[in-house]
Amino acid sequence: MKSGSSCWPNGKRIAVAVTAMFETWPEGKWPVNGVQRSKRKPGVIDYQAVTWGQYGGLTGVWLLIRILYQCVVPETFCTNARCAEIYPEAIEQIMRSGHDVAAHGYTQDLHLSDMTPEEQQQTIRRCVDLLGQVSGKGPEGWLSPTLAWTQYTDDFLAQEKLLWHGDANYTDLPRRVHTPHGAIAHIPHSDYTDNRVTWLSPRQYYDCYKETFDYLYS
Repeated sequence: MKSGSSCWPNGKRIAVAVTAMFETWPEGKWPVNGVQRSKRKPGVIDYQAVTWGQYGGLTGVWLLIRILYQCVVPETFCTNARCAEIYPEAIEQIMRSGHDVAAHGYTQDLHLSDMTPEEQQQTIRRCVDLLGQVSGKGPEGWLSPTLAWTQYTDDFLAQEKLLWHGDANYTDLPRRVHTPHGAIAHIPHSDYTDNRVTWLSPRQYYDCYKETFDYLYS
């Protein structure tokens, strides 16, 4: 959709993109945002947090695929490329089940904003290659870990022939952005529906998404 468009094709009133974050951390590391409220002493491995980070590849993906099958809903799994190395069966099942895999950095602790431009480009290319090798199809979109993108990201993604980029916060509709290597679409997202906000109960997820849909549809 071109920037400034005010309606969807064929008279549709709303477009819904269902996405899941398929994330992992390097060996011996875990999420820094504190799964538990109490902190471990320095140097102590937080096995609770480590296994929390492993849940997606070992269990979560498979449960989501089953639910999506029952509801006949396609989904995009925004996937750390490291998942393709340690959970290849999950990636393969995502594709067999008719879903899509988008690139989501290498591991969740490596941020483009902390890298030199050369490192950013190498990381993007590495992620695209790894996910393409395991899934059998190169990813068409990109979402940065913690949405930490830079002024170089759009052009690096366009060079890899990706079609969309999900990090921008400035629009409610897809917006075409032009780079020296071609156009790419910025796809809007809702940060409110992140697990950092709605993580206390499944009911919170239902209420959040249902009320958001009803509001946008109206």
